[in-house]
Amino acid sequence: MTARWLRGTAFAALVVVLASAVFLTLDREGRIRASLAALKSVEQTAQRAASAGYDIRSSQQAYVATAQSAEWWHGRLVSHIEALGRDLGSLRQLTTDPGALNDLDAAAASLDTFAQVDERALRMVLAGQGADASLLIFSEGVETISTVVQRIDSARSAEVLAVNARLAVERRSQGSFVAAAAAVALLVAVFLLATGHARPRSAEAQAEEPPAANKGAVVPSAQPVDDPVADRSTDAPAAASDEPPPIVDRRRAAELHEAAGLCTDFARVVDAHELPGLLARAADLLEASGLIVWMTDADGAVLRPLLTHGYSAAALARLPAIARDADNATASSFRRAELRAVEAADGSPGAIVAPLLTASGCVGVLAVEVRNGREASEPNRAMARILAAQIATLVGGGPAREEIAPGQQAVG
Repeated sequence: MTARWLRGTAFAALVVVLASAVFLTLDREGRIRASLAALKSVEQTAQRAASAGYDIRSSQQAYVATAQSAEWWHGRLVSHIEALGRDLGSLRQLTTDPGALNDLDAAAASLDTFAQVDERALRMVLAGQGADASLLIFSEGVETISTVVQRIDSARSAEVLAVNARLAVERRSQGSFVAAAAAVALLVAVFLLATGHARPRSAEAQAEEPPAANKGAVVPSAQPVDDPVADRSTDAPAAASDEPPPIVDRRRAAELHEAAGLCTDFARVVDAHELPGLLARAADLLEASGLIVWMTDADGAVLRPLLTHGYSAAALARLPAIARDADNATASSFRRAELRAVEAADGSPGAIVAPLLTASGCVGVLAVEVRNGREASEPNRAMARILAAQIATLVGGGPAREEIAPGQQAVG
Protein backbone atom coordinates (compact mmCIF):
# COMPACT_ATOMS: atom_id res chain seq x y z
CA MET A 1 0.00 0.00 0.00
CA THR A 2 2.86 2.37 0.84
CA ALA A 3 4.60 1.75 -2.49
CA ARG A 4 1.33 2.28 -4.35
CA TRP A 5 0.73 5.52 -2.47
CA LEU A 6 4.25 6.72 -3.30
CA ARG A 7 3.78 5.94 -6.98
CA GLY A 8 0.46 7.80 -7.00
CA THR A 9 2.02 10.80 -5.28
CA ALA A 10 4.93 10.81 -7.74
CA PHE A 11 2.55 10.68 -10.70
CA ALA A 12 0.44 13.52 -9.28
CA ALA A 13 3.58 15.62 -8.77
CA LEU A 14 4.58 14.90 -12.36
CA VAL A 15 1.18 16.09 -13.63
CA VAL A 16 1.44 19.32 -11.59
CA VAL A 17 4.98 20.02 -12.82
CA LEU A 18 4.11 19.36 -16.47
CA ALA A 19 0.96 21.48 -16.25
CA SER A 20 2.95 24.33 -14.69
CA ALA A 21 5.63 24.03 -17.37
CA VAL A 22 3.01 24.13 -20.13
CA PHE A 23 1.32 27.20 -18.58
CA LEU A 24 4.60 29.08 -18.12
CA THR A 25 5.80 28.14 -21.59
CA LEU A 26 2.56 29.33 -23.19
CA ASP A 27 2.75 32.54 -21.15
CA ARG A 28 6.29 33.20 -22.35
CA GLU A 29 5.25 32.39 -25.91
CA GLY A 30 2.44 34.95 -25.66
CA ARG A 31 4.90 37.60 -24.51
CA ILE A 32 7.25 36.73 -27.35
CA ARG A 33 4.48 37.06 -29.94
CA ALA A 34 3.40 40.41 -28.47
CA SER A 35 7.00 41.71 -28.57
CA LEU A 36 7.42 40.59 -32.18
CA ALA A 37 4.13 42.25 -33.18
CA ALA A 38 5.18 45.52 -31.51
CA LEU A 39 8.60 45.36 -33.19
CA LYS A 40 6.96 44.87 -36.58
CA SER A 41 4.81 47.96 -35.97
CA VAL A 42 7.91 49.94 -35.00
CA GLU A 43 9.73 48.95 -38.20
CA GLN A 44 6.72 49.74 -40.42
CA THR A 45 6.13 53.12 -38.76
CA ALA A 46 9.83 54.02 -38.93
CA GLN A 47 9.92 53.16 -42.63
CA ARG A 48 6.85 55.31 -43.27
CA ALA A 49 8.36 58.21 -41.30
CA ALA A 50 11.63 58.01 -43.23
CA SER A 51 9.68 58.05 -46.51
CA ALA A 52 7.84 61.17 -45.33
CA GLY A 53 11.21 62.80 -44.59
CA TYR A 54 12.37 62.19 -48.15
CA ASP A 55 9.08 63.62 -49.48
CA ILE A 56 9.59 66.75 -47.33
CA ARG A 57 13.06 67.28 -48.76
CA SER A 58 11.84 66.89 -52.36
CA SER A 59 8.92 69.26 -51.80
CA GLN A 60 11.15 72.00 -50.39
CA GLN A 61 13.66 71.69 -53.21
CA ALA A 62 10.81 72.17 -55.71
CA TYR A 63 10.43 75.76 -54.40
CA VAL A 64 13.34 76.87 -56.58
CA ALA A 65 12.63 74.62 -59.58
CA THR A 66 11.81 76.33 -62.86
CA ALA A 67 8.10 76.99 -63.53
CA GLN A 68 6.98 75.54 -60.20
CA SER A 69 4.53 77.06 -57.71
CA ALA A 70 6.20 77.49 -54.33
CA GLU A 71 2.82 77.90 -52.60
CA TRP A 72 1.55 74.57 -53.98
CA TRP A 73 4.69 72.67 -52.99
CA HIS A 74 4.61 74.33 -49.58
CA GLY A 75 1.13 72.90 -49.02
CA ARG A 76 2.41 69.39 -49.82
CA LEU A 77 5.40 69.92 -47.53
CA VAL A 78 3.15 70.92 -44.63
CA SER A 79 1.03 67.76 -45.06
CA HIS A 80 4.18 65.60 -45.06
CA ILE A 81 5.47 67.34 -41.92
CA GLU A 82 2.15 66.66 -40.17
CA ALA A 83 2.27 62.98 -41.20
CA LEU A 84 5.86 62.70 -39.98
CA GLY A 85 4.90 64.29 -36.66
CA ARG A 86 2.12 61.72 -36.19
CA ASP A 87 4.53 58.87 -36.97
CA LEU A 88 7.02 60.20 -34.42
CA GLY A 89 4.26 60.23 -31.81
CA SER A 90 3.32 56.64 -32.68
CA LEU A 91 6.95 55.54 -32.42
CA ARG A 92 7.24 57.07 -28.96
CA GLN A 93 4.27 54.98 -27.82
CA LEU A 94 5.61 51.77 -29.39
CA THR A 95 9.26 51.94 -28.31
CA THR A 96 10.51 50.99 -24.85
CA ASP A 97 14.27 51.37 -25.15
CA PRO A 98 15.58 54.60 -23.50
CA GLY A 99 18.13 55.14 -26.27
CA ALA A 100 15.41 54.86 -28.92
CA LEU A 101 13.27 57.41 -27.07
CA ASN A 102 16.21 59.84 -26.93
CA ASP A 103 16.68 59.50 -30.70
CA LEU A 104 12.97 60.17 -31.29
CA ASP A 105 13.13 63.31 -29.13
CA ALA A 106 16.13 64.51 -31.14
CA ALA A 107 14.27 63.77 -34.41
CA ALA A 108 11.27 65.85 -33.23
CA ALA A 109 13.56 68.74 -32.29
CA SER A 110 15.27 68.61 -35.70
CA LEU A 111 11.87 68.57 -37.40
CA ASP A 112 10.93 71.81 -35.55
CA THR A 113 14.22 73.36 -36.68
CA PHE A 114 13.46 72.33 -40.26
CA ALA A 115 10.06 74.03 -40.08
CA GLN A 116 11.78 77.30 -39.12
CA VAL A 117 14.28 76.94 -41.99
CA ASP A 118 11.39 76.27 -44.37
CA GLU A 119 9.61 79.49 -43.34
CA ARG A 120 12.74 81.51 -44.14
CA ALA A 121 13.22 79.73 -47.47
CA LEU A 122 9.60 80.33 -48.51
CA ARG A 123 9.83 84.06 -47.71
CA MET A 124 12.97 84.35 -49.82
CA VAL A 125 11.34 82.61 -52.77
CA LEU A 126 8.22 84.81 -52.59
CA ALA A 127 10.47 87.90 -52.37
CA GLY A 128 12.29 86.90 -55.55
CA GLN A 129 15.52 85.93 -53.78
CA GLY A 130 15.82 82.55 -55.55
CA ALA A 131 19.61 82.25 -55.25
CA ASP A 132 19.59 82.85 -51.49
CA ALA A 133 16.65 80.49 -51.08
CA SER A 134 18.49 77.73 -53.02
CA LEU A 135 21.57 78.11 -50.82
CA LEU A 136 19.45 77.84 -47.67
CA ILE A 137 17.40 74.87 -48.93
CA PHE A 138 20.35 72.79 -50.18
CA SER A 139 22.46 73.43 -47.09
CA GLU A 140 20.50 73.84 -43.85
CA GLY A 141 17.31 72.31 -45.24
CA VAL A 142 18.93 69.12 -46.55
CA GLU A 143 21.14 68.74 -43.46
CA THR A 144 18.27 69.22 -41.00
CA ILE A 145 15.81 66.81 -42.65
CA SER A 146 18.62 64.24 -43.11
CA THR A 147 19.24 64.44 -39.36
CA VAL A 148 15.56 63.68 -38.75
CA VAL A 149 15.73 60.57 -40.95
CA GLN A 150 18.99 59.40 -39.37
CA ARG A 151 17.59 59.77 -35.86
CA ILE A 152 14.51 57.76 -36.81
CA ASP A 153 16.67 54.94 -38.22
CA SER A 154 18.86 55.02 -35.10
CA ALA A 155 15.77 54.71 -32.88
CA ARG A 156 14.53 51.76 -34.94
CA SER A 157 17.90 49.96 -34.64
CA ALA A 158 18.06 50.55 -30.88
CA GLU A 159 14.56 49.16 -30.41
CA VAL A 160 15.35 46.08 -32.53
CA LEU A 161 18.41 45.33 -30.39
CA ALA A 162 16.45 45.81 -27.16
CA VAL A 163 13.58 43.56 -28.29
CA ASN A 164 15.98 40.84 -29.48
CA ALA A 165 17.71 40.90 -26.10
CA ARG A 166 14.37 40.49 -24.32
CA LEU A 167 13.40 37.66 -26.66
CA ALA A 168 16.67 35.87 -25.90
CA VAL A 169 15.87 36.06 -22.18
CA GLU A 170 12.35 34.74 -22.77
CA ARG A 171 13.69 31.87 -24.89
CA ARG A 172 16.20 30.92 -22.21
CA SER A 173 13.42 31.04 -19.64
CA GLN A 174 11.34 28.72 -21.82
CA GLY A 175 14.29 26.36 -22.12
CA SER A 176 14.71 26.33 -18.34
CA PHE A 177 11.06 25.39 -17.85
CA VAL A 178 11.32 22.58 -20.38
CA ALA A 179 14.59 21.30 -18.90
CA ALA A 180 13.18 21.34 -15.35
CA ALA A 181 10.02 19.52 -16.45
CA ALA A 182 12.11 16.97 -18.35
CA ALA A 183 14.33 16.38 -15.32
CA VAL A 184 11.30 15.83 -13.07
CA ALA A 185 9.73 13.54 -15.68
CA LEU A 186 12.96 11.54 -15.84
CA LEU A 187 13.16 11.18 -12.07
CA VAL A 188 9.53 10.08 -11.84
CA ALA A 189 10.02 7.65 -14.74
CA VAL A 190 13.07 6.15 -13.04
CA PHE A 191 11.17 5.90 -9.77
CA LEU A 192 8.17 4.23 -11.39
CA LEU A 193 10.46 1.92 -13.34
CA ALA A 194 12.28 0.95 -10.16
CA THR A 195 9.14 0.35 -8.09
CA GLY A 196 6.93 -1.04 -10.82
CA HIS A 197 8.86 -4.30 -11.41
CA ALA A 198 8.42 -5.87 -7.99
CA ARG A 199 8.06 -9.67 -8.13
CA PRO A 200 7.16 -12.21 -5.43
CA ARG A 201 10.08 -14.04 -3.93
CA SER A 202 10.70 -17.47 -5.40
CA ALA A 203 10.27 -20.67 -3.43
CA GLU A 204 14.07 -21.09 -3.36
CA ALA A 205 14.54 -17.62 -1.83
CA GLN A 206 11.86 -18.31 0.79
CA ALA A 207 13.43 -21.66 1.61
CA GLU A 208 16.71 -19.89 2.42
CA GLU A 209 14.96 -17.48 4.84
CA PRO A 210 16.26 -18.03 8.40
CA PRO A 211 13.82 -19.36 10.98
CA ALA A 212 11.83 -16.90 13.07
CA ALA A 213 14.18 -17.26 15.96
CA ASN A 214 17.14 -16.20 13.88
CA LYS A 215 15.56 -13.27 11.99
CA GLY A 216 17.68 -10.79 13.89
CA ALA A 217 20.95 -12.46 12.87
CA VAL A 218 23.00 -11.39 9.85
CA VAL A 219 22.88 -14.06 7.14
CA PRO A 220 25.32 -13.84 4.21
CA SER A 221 23.74 -13.68 0.76
CA ALA A 222 24.13 -16.80 -1.39
CA GLN A 223 24.23 -14.76 -4.63
CA PRO A 224 25.05 -11.18 -5.65
CA VAL A 225 22.08 -8.82 -5.52
CA ASP A 226 22.48 -7.91 -9.19
CA ASP A 227 22.57 -11.56 -10.37
CA PRO A 228 19.38 -12.00 -12.47
CA VAL A 229 19.30 -15.69 -11.55
CA ALA A 230 18.36 -14.71 -8.01
CA ASP A 231 15.07 -13.26 -9.29
CA ARG A 232 13.93 -16.19 -11.44
CA SER A 233 10.67 -17.77 -10.34
CA THR A 234 9.97 -21.55 -10.27
CA ASP A 235 6.89 -23.69 -10.53
CA ALA A 236 7.13 -24.74 -6.87
CA PRO A 237 4.34 -23.33 -4.68
CA ALA A 238 5.37 -20.41 -2.52
CA ALA A 239 5.34 -20.85 1.24
CA ALA A 240 2.41 -19.24 2.98
CA SER A 241 3.18 -15.87 4.51
CA ASP A 242 1.08 -13.24 6.20
CA GLU A 243 3.46 -10.45 5.11
CA PRO A 244 3.50 -8.97 1.55
CA PRO A 245 6.57 -9.88 -0.54
CA PRO A 246 9.35 -7.27 -0.49
CA ILE A 247 9.94 -5.01 -3.47
CA VAL A 248 12.95 -6.06 -5.55
CA ASP A 249 14.73 -3.34 -7.55
CA ARG A 250 15.61 -4.94 -10.89
CA ARG A 251 17.80 -2.05 -12.13
CA ARG A 252 21.35 -1.34 -11.09
CA ALA A 253 21.61 1.93 -9.19
CA ALA A 254 24.79 2.87 -11.08
CA GLU A 255 22.95 2.74 -14.44
CA LEU A 256 20.11 4.90 -13.13
CA HIS A 257 22.52 7.47 -11.70
CA GLU A 258 24.44 7.56 -14.99
CA ALA A 259 21.19 8.03 -16.97
CA ALA A 260 20.07 10.83 -14.63
CA GLY A 261 23.42 12.58 -14.90
CA LEU A 262 23.48 12.22 -18.68
CA CYS A 263 19.97 13.67 -19.08
CA THR A 264 20.87 16.53 -16.77
CA ASP A 265 23.96 17.31 -18.88
CA PHE A 266 21.86 17.19 -22.08
CA ALA A 267 19.47 19.72 -20.52
CA ARG A 268 22.37 22.05 -19.70
CA VAL A 269 23.93 22.09 -23.20
CA VAL A 270 24.71 25.63 -24.36
CA ASP A 271 27.28 24.83 -27.08
CA ALA A 272 27.06 22.22 -29.84
CA HIS A 273 30.69 21.22 -29.14
CA GLU A 274 29.49 19.56 -25.91
CA LEU A 275 27.38 17.03 -27.83
CA PRO A 276 30.09 14.54 -28.97
CA GLY A 277 31.02 13.65 -25.41
CA LEU A 278 27.36 13.31 -24.38
CA LEU A 279 26.62 11.07 -27.38
CA ALA A 280 29.59 8.88 -26.49
CA ARG A 281 28.28 8.52 -22.92
CA ALA A 282 24.82 7.62 -24.25
CA ALA A 283 26.35 4.92 -26.47
CA ASP A 284 28.27 3.49 -23.51
CA LEU A 285 25.14 3.46 -21.35
CA LEU A 286 23.17 1.58 -24.03
CA GLU A 287 26.17 -0.64 -24.94
CA ALA A 288 25.68 0.60 -28.50
CA SER A 289 28.21 0.38 -31.32
CA GLY A 290 26.67 3.43 -32.98
CA LEU A 291 23.74 5.81 -32.80
CA ILE A 292 22.07 8.34 -35.08
CA VAL A 293 19.61 11.13 -34.30
CA TRP A 294 17.36 11.41 -37.37
CA MET A 295 15.42 14.66 -37.76
CA THR A 296 12.55 15.42 -40.10
CA ASP A 297 12.53 18.32 -42.54
CA ALA A 298 10.02 21.17 -42.43
CA ASP A 299 7.45 19.20 -44.45
CA GLY A 300 7.83 16.05 -42.37
CA ALA A 301 8.43 14.01 -45.53
CA VAL A 302 12.10 13.06 -45.14
CA LEU A 303 14.35 12.08 -42.23
CA ARG A 304 18.01 13.15 -42.30
CA PRO A 305 20.84 12.45 -39.83
CA LEU A 306 21.45 15.37 -37.47
CA LEU A 307 23.77 13.82 -34.85
CA THR A 308 25.83 10.62 -35.09
CA HIS A 309 28.28 8.59 -33.07
CA GLY A 310 30.35 5.51 -33.87
CA TYR A 311 30.38 5.77 -37.67
CA SER A 312 33.22 6.72 -40.00
CA ALA A 313 33.03 9.71 -42.31
CA ALA A 314 32.93 7.36 -45.32
CA ALA A 315 29.95 5.49 -43.87
CA LEU A 316 28.11 8.73 -43.16
CA ALA A 317 28.76 9.96 -46.70
CA ARG A 318 26.90 6.90 -48.02
CA LEU A 319 24.04 7.34 -45.59
CA PRO A 320 20.88 8.27 -47.55
CA ALA A 321 17.89 10.28 -46.39
CA ILE A 322 14.89 8.18 -45.33
CA ALA A 323 11.45 8.87 -46.73
CA ARG A 324 8.60 9.05 -44.24
CA ASP A 325 6.78 6.15 -45.93
CA ALA A 326 9.87 3.93 -46.20
CA ASP A 327 9.52 0.28 -45.17
CA ASN A 328 11.98 0.19 -42.29
CA ALA A 329 12.03 0.53 -38.51
CA THR A 330 13.28 4.13 -38.56
CA ALA A 331 10.45 5.44 -40.73
CA SER A 332 7.88 3.25 -38.93
CA SER A 333 8.94 4.56 -35.51
CA PHE A 334 8.65 8.15 -36.80
CA ARG A 335 5.24 7.64 -38.44
CA ARG A 336 3.67 5.87 -35.47
CA ALA A 337 5.62 7.70 -32.75
CA GLU A 338 6.35 4.32 -31.17
CA LEU A 339 9.46 2.41 -30.17
CA ARG A 340 10.67 -0.21 -32.66
CA ALA A 341 13.28 -2.98 -32.27
CA VAL A 342 15.10 -4.89 -35.00
CA GLU A 343 16.45 -8.33 -34.10
CA ALA A 344 20.01 -9.24 -35.07
CA ALA A 345 20.23 -11.78 -37.90
CA ASP A 346 23.00 -13.43 -39.94
CA GLY A 347 25.77 -11.57 -38.18
CA SER A 348 24.15 -8.14 -38.61
CA PRO A 349 23.61 -6.07 -35.45
CA GLY A 350 20.24 -5.40 -33.86
CA ALA A 351 18.72 -1.98 -33.34
CA ILE A 352 16.39 0.01 -31.09
CA VAL A 353 14.56 3.00 -32.57
CA ALA A 354 12.87 5.45 -30.15
CA PRO A 355 10.76 8.46 -31.31
CA LEU A 356 11.69 12.05 -30.40
CA LEU A 357 8.41 13.45 -29.11
CA THR A 358 7.72 17.15 -28.45
CA ALA A 359 4.64 19.24 -27.82
CA SER A 360 4.24 19.66 -31.59
CA GLY A 361 4.49 15.92 -32.29
CA CYS A 362 7.20 13.52 -33.40
CA VAL A 363 10.20 15.43 -34.85
CA GLY A 364 12.56 12.51 -35.42
CA VAL A 365 13.95 9.30 -33.94
CA LEU A 366 16.95 8.02 -32.01
CA ALA A 367 18.34 4.91 -33.77
CA VAL A 368 20.69 2.78 -31.64
CA GLU A 369 22.77 -0.07 -33.10
CA VAL A 370 23.38 -2.81 -30.51
CA ARG A 371 24.85 -6.32 -30.41
CA ASN A 372 24.64 -9.45 -28.28
CA GLY A 373 20.85 -9.37 -28.23
CA ARG A 374 20.67 -6.04 -26.37
CA GLU A 375 17.75 -4.99 -28.59
CA ALA A 376 15.55 -7.50 -26.72
CA SER A 377 16.44 -6.11 -23.28
CA GLU A 378 13.46 -4.28 -21.77
CA PRO A 379 15.68 -2.14 -19.49
CA ASN A 380 17.75 -1.18 -22.54
CA ARG A 381 14.61 -0.23 -24.49
CA ALA A 382 13.37 1.84 -21.55
CA MET A 383 16.75 3.57 -21.30
CA ALA A 384 16.63 4.38 -25.02
CA ARG A 385 13.18 5.97 -24.57
CA ILE A 386 14.42 8.06 -21.63
CA LEU A 387 17.41 9.36 -23.60
CA ALA A 388 15.23 10.02 -26.67
CA ALA A 389 12.84 12.08 -24.52
CA GLN A 390 15.73 14.19 -23.23
CA ILE A 391 17.35 14.62 -26.66
CA ALA A 392 13.96 15.74 -28.05
CA THR A 393 13.97 18.72 -25.67
CA LEU A 394 17.39 19.71 -27.04
CA VAL A 395 16.90 19.31 -30.81
CA GLY A 396 13.13 19.86 -31.02
CA GLY A 397 13.51 23.61 -31.65
CA GLY A 398 15.00 26.92 -30.50
CA PRO A 399 18.57 28.26 -30.58
CA ALA A 400 20.25 25.03 -29.47
CA ARG A 401 19.21 23.15 -32.62
CA GLU A 402 20.27 25.99 -34.93
CA GLU A 403 23.88 25.63 -33.68
CA ILE A 404 24.05 21.89 -34.48
CA ALA A 405 25.51 21.04 -37.86
CA PRO A 406 23.61 18.23 -39.66
CA GLY A 407 25.42 14.89 -39.34
CA GLN A 408 27.65 16.11 -36.52
CA GLN A 409 30.00 13.23 -35.62
CA ALA A 410 30.99 12.48 -32.04
CA VAL A 411 34.62 11.83 -31.24
CA GLY A 412 35.39 8.33 -29.92
